[in-house]
Amino acid sequence: MGERKKDLQYRSQTRILEPSGDSDSERMRRAVRTTLIVCTTVIHKGDNMEGWEKIISDMEEETKNCDVKWTQIKEKFGTLRAYHVTSIGDYEKVEAAVKKAEALSAKTCIICSEPGKIVYGGWALTLCGECEANRAEG
Repeated sequence: MGERKKDLQYRSQTRILEPSGDSDSERMRRAVRTTLIVCTTVIHKGDNMEGWEKIISDMEEETKNCDVKWTQIKEKFGTLRAYHVTSIGDYEKVEAAVKKAEALSAKTCIICSEPGKIVYGGWALTLCGECEANRAEG
């Protein structure tokens, strides 16, 4: 009984989609792929996260052989957040790559990729000294 409950909690937390082979499953997989394409465009072009592009690319490269679908990658509270749907077998590898990327983002300027730190000023961001000064100037 205890093992079953733990398994259900694990599945709920990781939001795993398991294809059932029916047409609804295929429609869902196409929807997820479409969302990922839109999300990737926003990440790399619209959110001003150019400084973290290498971190994001490295995370995606580390997980390229995994069964993972990136649902959202964004900045939150000054660091990178990456949300995904993955298979149980690849979950630990994907989560390790996400944790590594999150840790690197906390010390890499979001704008220019120079070494930085989380600064607060109405909005938490990881910035280097120069970008922080430019932010203060307005």
